[in-house]
Amino acid sequence: MGYLLMIKNSIKFSVNSFLSKFNLKIVNLSSVKPYNIIDKDINPLSAQYHAGNKKILTNINLSDCRTNRWFSMSNNTLDPAIFAVRESLKKNLNSNDLYENILSLLNENLSLGLPKNAAEHLGIEPDLNGKIHTYPWWAAVNPWDNLTFDDQLKIYPIEVKKNRANNGMQIVSDDSNEIVRDDIENSLPSHVNQYKKLIELIKENGFKQGDKFGYVNAELFIANNKFCWKIGDEGNHRATVAAALGMTKIPVLITKIIRLDEIDYWPNVINGTFKKDQAIKIFYNIFDAKPSKIYGQWIKRKVQHL
Repeated sequence: MGYLLMIKNSIKFSVNSFLSKFNLKIVNLSSVKPYNIIDKDINPLSAQYHAGNKKILTNINLSDCRTNRWFSMSNNTLDPAIFAVRESLKKNLNSNDLYENILSLLNENLSLGLPKNAAEHLGIEPDLNGKIHTYPWWAAVNPWDNLTFDDQLKIYPIEVKKNRANNGMQIVSDDSNEIVRDDIENSLPSHVNQYKKLIELIKENGFKQGDKFGYVNAELFIANNKFCWKIGDEGNHRATVAAALGMTKIPVLITKIIRLDEIDYWPNVINGTFKKDQAIKIFYNIFDAKPSKIYGQWIKRKVQHL
């Protein structure tokens, strides 16, 4: 047995030496599986100490969630996507009418305008000595991100084209501004179709997760022994539908933990992109569910609706 193990390790070492030239590596499948605490009584604040470097799979309250627009996911949230799906479902509309009603509400929100630049998108005042306000809103990054604004300028349009193609929408242009403009002007039907399909799937089968269904990625924000979580780079549509359907808790995959007391080590604070007061402001905008002022008119209209 020891001889066979030695041969196995030798082969693995040789193969990994070759693959390292391509930035690849063989890993044990069990090492990449998330640490599952769905059925365990473990507070998310302490989960990392149990999981080590693994991602953490846990059930978590939607009321503690912040959407990608930084709205709370409470029962009466005014996040445009959740509001549109929830209010349309209340009307018991059929398939096509449901689609049209969601689309109409999302178009209403879009008609109210977009952030002028990245600073407005992040909810911070322009810094005359900085460059944040010179970037388009869609190139915004966070203080704790590994990516810079310039990285996002290159990556975001490529991701938009790929994601839209995966959902049946082809963007022909390779110009970044044209890609984003095309996405804004024409992607809402694609989003609504995703909501509609997910409504049917979740109503029929419940909220499923795993390799077959995918995960809702969660970023955990921690300050003063309290936490909230924000939807990460996967699962936004699924979480939106879950909230609109009135679910109070869903399984999520915690992929990142952002601690306010580690602000001095956040990449875009270290490199000087954000001043500490700007970084703190952005953190608490999310933590306290304070969406950008760009949504002010939408909130005013919908508060009257409620």
